Amino acid sequence: MKKSILPLILMLLLFGCGSKQSSDGFQGKVLDCEKKEAFNMTSLVDHIEFVTLEQNKESVFGFGTKIKYINGFYYAMNIVDGGRVLVFDSKGKFIRKIGRKGRGPGEFIKSIAFDVDDLGNVYIVGSKKFKVIKYNRNNKFLSEVKMDFFGKGFRVLSDDKFVFLANKRQSEYQILVTDHQCNIIKKYFKYPEGYVDRDIDFCRFSNAKNGVNYIHRQNQEIYNITSDGDLVPLYKLDFGCYTPSEESRNDPRKLIRGHRAEKLLQMHFCKYDILLGETCIYGTYNNTEAKKNRFFKYDLDKNKMSADFVGSESNECDLRQIVFPSQLYNDSIIFSTLSYNTFKKRNNKELLPDSLIPHLKSGGTILIKHILKQ
Repeated sequence: MKKSILPLILMLLLFGCGSKQSSDGFQGKVLDCEKKEAFNMTSLVDHIEFVTLEQNKESVFGFGTKIKYINGFYYAMNIVDGGRVLVFDSKGKFIRKIGRKGRGPGEFIKSIAFDVDDLGNVYIVGSKKFKVIKYNRNNKFLSEVKMDFFGKGFRVLSDDKFVFLANKRQSEYQILVTDHQCNIIKKYFKYPEGYVDRDIDFCRFSNAKNGVNYIHRQNQEIYNITSDGDLVPLYKLDFGCYTPSEESRNDPRKLIRGHRAEKLLQMHFCKYDILLGETCIYGTYNNTEAKKNRFFKYDLDKNKMSADFVGSESNECDLRQIVFPSQLYNDSIIFSTLSYNTFKKRNNKELLPDSLIPHLKSGGTILIKHILKQ
């Protein structure tokens, strides 16, 4: 009798009383996001800092690029220059490019993803000849490994393991874990029959203390992929709203078109990245009923969902400036990016210092650092 009760007690302790039961076999904790409390966004933020990324002939890059803050440096992929990686210091001053265009060893025609390890080595994934090229922090070519598949997303798990988000045309599985020679050693999430791979990324990687977190945005699920390549289900966001048909779920473009055509009015789904911290989950979800994006915070300790429904009266710390929340650093800073085109569309233009507007007009990008209250 004791043996049969013990597992049940352990599960209750693990998942707590604020979780729901998953109807689709998900093994992690299901978070009740249907019950939302309105909150003032300024309650999260101590202050906002702006970092202007230097703009010159060497450092021009297209907006929309993922910018990563690692070991005191900013890294951005230069999509207008074939995908070379630009490095900026903590003040936004341009330092160097990493990567070389070409068809020979250590060169690529175009890249689609990159990552940086703890030593500052930069890994670039080439999309024409599928390969991973490794450079040191000073742009010295170190090694090159060919891939047998197309990796749309990429992260370094450890010294000897990578993880990829693979294209259906070259892989039956969405997630591939490989050794440092790109030999597949583990694979997860088989593509459903009839899935249409539109190269729309509904699955994201984000920072984690062990390995990386995998954000399955289409299913609103969060997993941890450990440094050993094991998959651990963590959380599922349950908004309690309309669930799209299998046809829509298997074709990301149809899902987006259905939303734009207002055919999915009751559907809430996460946009951009979901940021997982030690005690909170941050993100932006689309409320199709209200036709607005909502920034949310889920407190894991209190099992409480809060969303911005009341707005902010303070111009100093308005989280509506979050355009593409892309990284949560040390549970204390939320990074996002701002371009001039996005700036013009927003109603709260007065929140940006006038001195920064010329940089945006010239095509530059500004990083917004929301310093969270401790």
